[in-house]
Amino acid sequence: MSTWTARYTRQILQEEQQLYDHLLELVQSETPAQLVQRFRTLFIEGSSYSDPDIAAAINKLATSKDADQEFRFVLNRCCHILINRWQARPQYQSYIPTLVDLFESPPSRSNKSFTSSRSARRLRELVREFVGTEQYLTLHRLAQVMEQSSEANISTDAEPLGTLIRRYPYLYEHC
Repeated sequence: MSTWTARYTRQILQEEQQLYDHLLELVQSETPAQLVQRFRTLFIEGSSYSDPDIAAAINKLATSKDADQEFRFVLNRCCHILINRWQARPQYQSYIPTLVDLFESPPSRSNKSFTSSRSARRLRELVREFVGTEQYLTLHRLAQVMEQSSEANISTDAEPLGTLIRRYPYLYEHC
């Protein structure tokens, strides 16, 4: 069986589903700023998350024997749960680059339990490895497009028409 086939035919673990359901519930009830902070606490800090069941689920996923191969897909799906909802609402689209930028930021220095917890260290290692994956590269590209879109919307009135051609290359093949 190919890697692609194996990836899409495997069973979702109970902890994964619990995490996905948690994020789906939160994206309906919290602001993007609150969700970005929650995401940071859960994945970047790796400790002190407000829901102990979700923290335990993340710890179990991060310390599983398949974490090296599977965790990046779990993390990618968690990002897309939020991103897909925010893309549909123009006022929230600016939070997409903010979410993706979290992966470039280190955990806070004041987090003492982070250094003492094996599962938190493992989680941080997996998040660091995620930054080198194709999944992260795709998220990073999406964030760049969203940033350029918001910048373009802000500066459209001031730009001459000729500078906007890069947005529509398919209309002007000779350019």
